[in-house]
Amino acid sequence: MNVADLMTADVVTASLPGTREDVIEILRTGEISSIPVTKDGRYRGLVSREELLRDAGEDQLAMLMREVSTVESDASVDEVARLMLEEDERRVPVVEGDAVVGIVTLTDIVEYLAGTDDGDDVGEYMDDRVLTVWEETPVAVAVETLTLADDSAACVLGDDCDMVGIVTETDCLRVSDVDSSSEELGEAVANQDDDWMWEGIKATSTQLVPVTRVTFPDAPVRDFMAEDVVTVVRSTDVSDAAASMTEHEVQHLPVLRGDSLVGIVRDTDLLKAVL
Repeated sequence: MNVADLMTADVVTASLPGTREDVIEILRTGEISSIPVTKDGRYRGLVSREELLRDAGEDQLAMLMREVSTVESDASVDEVARLMLEEDERRVPVVEGDAVVGIVTLTDIVEYLAGTDDGDDVGEYMDDRVLTVWEETPVAVAVETLTLADDSAACVLGDDCDMVGIVTETDCLRVSDVDSSSEELGEAVANQDDDWMWEGIKATSTQLVPVTRVTFPDAPVRDFMAEDVVTVVRSTDVSDAAASMTEHEVQHLPVLRGDSLVGIVRDTDLLKAVL
């Protein structure tokens, strides 16, 4: 099996020059997590939900996108899995020449893994350091917590410290609002050739620039978290865990021992099982 068997060929793209507003409505739906960016039909980079959350004040698409390595459609699953693991990427554009012909995501790799007979236990790949937030944590604070922790999900704890849900960056972005306004950039200064420059530098006008910001409701995460959390135990087979992620369309599986939260396995962790 190679990348051509896994990739999505019908790819939504954005073009330079562009703005946050050009992509935010698409990414807010949660159905698409990233968009390749092109200029004159040539691949230039990728913009994803993470950039929209981490650079909430940036409006220009060129500043929001980042460079991401690409693969060709005949690359093997092992090659793209290794690239994702080494470069810490969740999605990789597929190109022929400079043209984007598809995109392969970590979700595609997990779905592939679900169809294998791996034999390993998730306990070998889980992370016992679990990011958590209190259920009364405001959504905006939860977003900042995810950003500072460089994580995409947090288990939500109730007053008795038991897990009561899970909240992801997708959940937060889905309930966000887009605020478009104008902001003063500063005062323009006269040209050096102006007759009155001997009097000193003088301001001639105030410039306004459009600014688009992502804002979040003044509400606790318990109002937006997923309460029906899919979990596994240490001895769950990796392929079964991958199948659960695929079936329930989740990227994180908290690991329980009895009723106690002892770890979490992410879809990124399962890349190691592929290799």
